Amino acid sequence: MCIRTWLRCWLQEPSLPTQQSAFETALAHYKVELKALEARKPPPVALFAVLLCRDRVAVALAEEPASAQAAQYLADLDCRLRRIASRVSKAGWQAWRQALNPPSERWW
Repeated sequence: MCIRTWLRCWLQEPSLPTQQSAFETALAHYKVELKALEARKPPPVALFAVLLCRDRVAVALAEEPASAQAAQYLADLDCRLRRIASRVSKAGWQAWRQALNPPSERWW
């Protein structure tokens, strides 16, 4: 094999997929659930599912620091969630809080 062929193959060879961190995985799930929530008039239980995803993000974030780009993306997702949450009845929120007893430093 000539050097030119080898170089062409090497440049076109796909790189190995990288393993996503727990934070990146949790952030991706949060984005998916939030997008589904935005697509309809959210019932309270759908909002609860998104809050659980956001809780997983907080847990993963405590274990590993986020890049500046990921932190900005998370802030944008949280802003979208606050807009949606303001339209949903907060009747069940206190019951959710009592059932799960999340640490006070988590935002919800």
